Amino acid sequence: DGIRDYKVTGVQTCALPIYIKQIGIHANGLAMYSWQWNDEAQSRGFDIYPTEGFMAQEANELYPQHVHVHPSGYLMLDYASLSNEAMGAA
Repeated sequence: DGIRDYKVTGVQTCALPIYIKQIGIHANGLAMYSWQWNDEAQSRGFDIYPTEGFMAQEANELYPQHVHVHPSGYLMLDYASLSNEAMGAA
């Protein structure tokens, strides 16, 4: 699917969520998704994170200041800093 097609140099992207489904568009312009964590994500402890939200790869296009590379090499969205700037638009 298109969600897995993102490429960011030197960064692993979008390999951990599976069964990704778009569930809406937020007022901040980002698509909202639901997903499940795959076995690798669970073994790395990512299953403590929510299974609904935004894709960091897409957020990186509009809000790059809120997207960071996790020590695991995966992109992560800083929801707290994003909410201060953009989520209030809802």
